[in-house]
Amino acid sequence: MRVDGTVLQITKSGAGFEGLIFTPDQKAISFRTQGATKGIVEDSSVTFVGLLVGQHNFPNVSGGQTQSLMLAGHFLGQEWTSTFSVPRDWRNASGGRPPWDMHQTTTAGDVL
Repeated sequence: MRVDGTVLQITKSGAGFEGLIFTPDQKAISFRTQGATKGIVEDSSVTFVGLLVGQHNFPNVSGGQTQSLMLAGHFLGQEWTSTFSVPRDWRNASGGRPPWDMHQTTTAGDVL
């Protein structure tokens, strides 16, 4: 999924970053990235590319709750590296490995 917008919030979280992007059509999108941010700060115009991993609810200034989609991925133009480990019971019945790559590095524009 590709999202264009303005960074409203970005904070360091473990080895990566998390935050909130506000789109031109006024939708809030939460994000998490293990990738580099290279100067991306609040009020930066960005494009974020990632996979939908859930929903995030948070309090808003009116006293209500805002619902947003949660994406995991990277900012366009930034390198993103991820290592996936797959439990043994995910392997096929013949004992072979799953049909996907276990270690993956992508850059902006790659299909995730």
